[in-house]
Amino acid sequence: MGISQEKLAFRASLSVTSIREVELDKKQLTVFSLFKVAKALQLNPDELLRSPWLSWSQKEGEY
Repeated sequence: MGISQEKLAFRASLSVTSIREVELDKKQLTVFSLFKVAKALQLNPDELLRSPWLSWSQKEGEY
């Protein structure tokens, strides 16, 4: 998308650590944070969920 983690974190009012952990699949976004990230990227939240680069990882007991 051409935006740094730092800039995205600032625009979404989230910590850089949170953005990094989501990118590394160590943390999942809450619905509220998903909306904040979408707004920061000037996208609709459903566009993030439909993105071809999105990988779904399912750990035991998680959906």
